[in-house]
Amino acid sequence: MVLSLRIFYKFDPWHAQAPFYTRLYKQKACDIIKDLHPKSVGDVGCGLGDIGRHLHDKHIIYKGFDIDLGAIKAARFLSKIFWNTNLSFFEGSFEECAKHDIEFVIMLNWLHGISPEKVINILT
Repeated sequence: MVLSLRIFYKFDPWHAQAPFYTRLYKQKACDIIKDLHPKSVGDVGCGLGDIGRHLHDKHIIYKGFDIDLGAIKAARFLSKIFWNTNLSFFEGSFEECAKHDIEFVIMLNWLHGISPEKVINILT
């Protein structure tokens, strides 16, 4: 199914190669977030929204951000049609995330394609 979505929404193939159950770091991040009980979570580099899918039932407002518009469109589709959730997804990165009222920000596996100079700029 993800291959069909990738063809239709034209997102980077990388997103389809990192599903939740094959990435221990995603599972650990969800465990940590659940233990901290934040009211809202922003996920920079959310891809297809796997982390949001596993947080939605914990009364957490989830907002996913990605620069790949195709991935955002696919995440919206998955959220509504397959996961029966009402997660929010936005095209953008740190700048877009900063516009929202978010208590906890996740930044996992987002460095690909970003220069070291820009990363330093963003985080300082």
